[in-house]
Amino acid sequence: MRPDPAPLPLLGIHHIELVVGNAKQAAFYYRKAFGFSQVAFAGPATGVREQASYVLRQGNIRLALSSPLYGDEAMAELLQKHGDFVIDVAFLVDDVDAVFREAMKRGAQEARAPYDRKDEHGKTRRAKIRGFGDTLHSFVSTREYRGEFLPRYRPVRKFTAGVGLLEIDCVAAGVEEGRLGDWGTYYHRVFGFRESAAGAVIKAGTPKRRMMADPGGKFQMPIVAPARGDSVDAYLAYNAGPGIQHVAFSCENLAYTASLLKENGVDFTLTTETRIPEFAGAAADLQAEASILRGLGATVERDAAGWFLKLETEPVEDRPTLHFEIVQRIDGDSPRYRPLLDAVA
Repeated sequence: MRPDPAPLPLLGIHHIELVVGNAKQAAFYYRKAFGFSQVAFAGPATGVREQASYVLRQGNIRLALSSPLYGDEAMAELLQKHGDFVIDVAFLVDDVDAVFREAMKRGAQEARAPYDRKDEHGKTRRAKIRGFGDTLHSFVSTREYRGEFLPRYRPVRKFTAGVGLLEIDCVAAGVEEGRLGDWGTYYHRVFGFRESAAGAVIKAGTPKRRMMADPGGKFQMPIVAPARGDSVDAYLAYNAGPGIQHVAFSCENLAYTASLLKENGVDFTLTTETRIPEFAGAAADLQAEASILRGLGATVERDAAGWFLKLETEPVEDRPTLHFEIVQRIDGDSPRYRPLLDAVA
């Protein structure tokens, strides 16, 4: 049996870049609806001719929202094809060249060879490989950079009260029927991701999936293939191919965060997974949280990392493509949550 490849030395997700039709308006939406603060900007005023980009931050989450400024740019063609979509899941690494060489040796497809960018705050090193569809993965090193984000971005402070979002919990891919095994094998071979046993469990009538994860626990990537007429099938049709179907953000208290999001105008969708049941023997504050989440359609689920509470937003654009999940990881051994988990089991 061939040994598992060693995981690429990824330090975490540096940022996720979305291509959107109007980055200025999208930035306003993510600030007012999701509680992100704007921290940086790039465009013609900063020496970037071809696009405008707004960088948003909340907790350890960074989103870069980019719009093409010329109709003949490659980014404009991709926007026409997909609508608003995730173009890049960028990983932070120590040594871009070494990680890029190793990925290429394992069969990755080059999108851009390692290159430097500089400004008055220092230098970054970056390379890009291709993933499913038009998705890219950057490898970024900021060891020699002291700026807010990346060179050619200037600080722009627009503070917004956050809603309690903390980290990027996972990024989920929707892929073509018949390609689930191919893409799972690709991320195993190139990145060294492993498939969790929890991810392999398929419920009747639900899409087929492989739960790929960084063995170091820094990153999870569910890869999902469609069942006829389901949400993944619709995603592939409207997105004109595979890509990032959703991004999950973690929070400390889902009832609190979801209530603020709802007040801000974020709509949640009902899912077919396990609902939060009625249960007895719990503290009054947990019963109150459960009641709020039950009213919003939250679910309680389990994956390789353990138990979690989850809400799914409606798509954040008119095409039924990209949406977000808000999750709260819970300790399965905690006495506080034991009555809830016992009721689920």
